[in-house]
Amino acid sequence: MLDRLAEGVEEPTPNGGGDAADNNNNNIIGHFHHAAFRASWQTMQEGPSRETLLSYGCAIEDLIQCITRLNDDPRHPNLLELYHIMAELESGHMDGQQQYLELEHATLLAHYPEIAEKQDDEIMNLIQGRGPHTAPPKDANPDLSEMD
Repeated sequence: MLDRLAEGVEEPTPNGGGDAADNNNNNIIGHFHHAAFRASWQTMQEGPSRETLLSYGCAIEDLIQCITRLNDDPRHPNLLELYHIMAELESGHMDGQQQYLELEHATLLAHYPEIAEKQDDEIMNLIQGRGPHTAPPKDANPDLSEMD
């Protein structure tokens, strides 16, 4: 039915047309939204390749929109990995990458604040040139008895 609608071939209505059945044909994809989600999910699971990179990115964007709309929350925890994937895919585009990194960070703050804090500390260490995992723990009390 979708192929016929795409070709412009009208489907005959069972009751002769002119009523609600005609309106349903105009919104046929709405009745098969699960199929579109399944196709995007399958594309995501197959992973990217040189040949499928564009369709892979489009599938991830579709999944983000679906999950956001379903949960009415752009910071739903199920979106965390999808935002990260999109940030990686946008590595050549600063604005696009920053958008997805901000969404990822907002999601972390909303659902995993302790991980977000650790991530922020590690980023600050990298910016200050101390390297990863070099910050002393915040509650560490140095043992001063060993000092001369």
